[in-house]
Amino acid sequence: NFLQYVTDKHYDGTIFHRVIGGFMVQGGGFDASYVQKPTRPPVVHEGRQAMEKGLHNVAGTLAMARTSDPQSATAQFFINVADNRRLDPTFIPPGDPVNEFHYNGEIFKNVPRADLVNSPKLAGYTVFGKVVSGMEVVNKIKATPTGSGGPFGSDVPKTPILINSATLVK
Repeated sequence: NFLQYVTDKHYDGTIFHRVIGGFMVQGGGFDASYVQKPTRPPVVHEGRQAMEKGLHNVAGTLAMARTSDPQSATAQFFINVADNRRLDPTFIPPGDPVNEFHYNGEIFKNVPRADLVNSPKLAGYTVFGKVVSGMEVVNKIKATPTGSGGPFGSDVPKTPILINSATLVK
């Protein structure tokens, strides 16, 4: 999904519109005038599959941004600038129904597996990549002063941070 957006030049001219220094930097959806770019339909959430491959929301990893609906990710992404393992999908024990499941201090017993697997609050965010060079640039982005901007009330860089172009390097 991300690579297709790169190939399509979708990210060229987009901004990092959300920067939270101890958390993440987000971009890929808006141009410098805060106009949202059109996207393809959302992709299937693959957070659990990514986690099974060892991918976690830790500093330097890229993950798909989305709304509260796990099936809503399109083009926006974020770079974790801290270890954010709380954004990983929640591990669900085997069984159907799941004999016992603990989450945020609650104990669930004999819950159908599908109810847990399809629960938005347990889905997490899909990690799909890692910064392999240039983390110093990401660290500069995370340190930039923020405030309100465009349609956003907070966390917007006061000086726009533009992605001039994104290209595939082989």
